[in-house]
Amino acid sequence: MHDARIFRISSLGEACLSDTSYFQQANITEQIGDRQIHPYLIGDQAYSLRSYMIVKYRRRELTRERAYFNKMQSSKRMRIENTFGRIKGRFRILLKLTESKLENAVYATMASCILHNMCEQFKVEYLQRWDQRTADEGMFDRDGNHQPLVGVNDINNADRQALHEGEVVRDIITEYLWAQR
Repeated sequence: MHDARIFRISSLGEACLSDTSYFQQANITEQIGDRQIHPYLIGDQAYSLRSYMIVKYRRRELTRERAYFNKMQSSKRMRIENTFGRIKGRFRILLKLTESKLENAVYATMASCILHNMCEQFKVEYLQRWDQRTADEGMFDRDGNHQPLVGVNDINNADRQALHEGEVVRDIITEYLWAQR
């Protein structure tokens, strides 16, 4: 199951989808120019752009500044993906979560993340052989054809507004990154 679907059916995803101001309630902001930017998630193209979910610009929308934003966002996403890969390498049980009850999967994931952070903090060696999968663990295709949470043809006024807010936030971040380069 792709992370966009997992996000959509998670309690966090449901909260964000039902209330696009979910992260604004945290009262944590970063001043960028004359705008307060609330926390946001970084998503790939399987996600819809929203104020809480920032995705890369599409190729046809690229300028120098937007290409730079895409490069910066991709580097952050790669770091996140590598972290998840290391967690799965250390804690192989995560590769078989689909075979367990949801509640157990949640606890196993949380415990693995906590233990991983402890390993990283205390510089416990990570062995590259942990990245190799055995035949019974299977391979996970990260390049599947996934549809955005909201398709272009079924967008309503609320979705249009949420998309616009995401565009504004992404553009502000793009201008900031370009000025800081």
